[in-house]
Amino acid sequence: MSEHSTITASISCLCGKVSSQQIALASLVKSLNEVPLCHCSACRTTSGVLCTSYYSLLTPDPTLQPHLKSQYGDDQLVSNPYLREYVESPRLSRWFCGVCGAHALTQLKPENRYLIAAGLVVPTASSMSDSECVAVHWCVGETHDGGLSVFMPGSADSGGIACLIGSVDAANTPITRSTMLEHDVGENKTENSDEDILQAQCHCGGTSFTVTRPNDKSKAPWSPWPDMIVPIIPVLQRIPNTSNGGSVPTTPSTLPAPAPVTHVD
Repeated sequence: MSEHSTITASISCLCGKVSSQQIALASLVKSLNEVPLCHCSACRTTSGVLCTSYYSLLTPDPTLQPHLKSQYGDDQLVSNPYLREYVESPRLSRWFCGVCGAHALTQLKPENRYLIAAGLVVPTASSMSDSECVAVHWCVGETHDGGLSVFMPGSADSGGIACLIGSVDAANTPITRSTMLEHDVGENKTENSDEDILQAQCHCGGTSFTVTRPNDKSKAPWSPWPDMIVPIIPVLQRIPNTSNGGSVPTTPSTLPAPAPVTHVD
């Protein structure tokens, strides 16, 4: 445990429903100036962001401590009533705030260990470092185009581990710098980079949509309903009346609401 770089900090999601004061966290790398960023497909599609980063929770906290039995048979659920679980696999669950939706933590079930999302850490003046931070990129290859790593030069892992979380074992061993290889990341274009359609979906596939490239029609005003039925601007506006210097309300351009229908038996 002495090899870890540790900090004591408070954490909070956007709405504050998932929060804790002064808990001990350990970096997943030896130096706090090295920031591990995972670009794997699972991390991106479960969090909705371009990459994820975590701290390891060292000291138990009442709002994060497991106390109930889950379907896997061990004490693995989290007591905070606002947390919502997404079971990614029998080994791993990701937890989110049920109010603001923030990704809060990841749970390693066999080890019953928690990783706190780095975005929840509340920055303080004492936690700021004068030295520059170095990004350590994981699983850049799964982005096909480099993802965020194109804009954040750093180092990339060469250990072949599918996910940053997969490098965290029960022995709490930090990621060693020797497993990293300095090189330029994110320079390869994807085979389908010139296609006009981009598919997007979450990890479970429950939300899926297609993004198309803009064209000339994209600049034109559009509504799924005729303006006579659902006006784009529902509030009547007043226009100046140049004849008398005053103003009169505009005439409604929408159809009146239909009269109620009475059914007679």
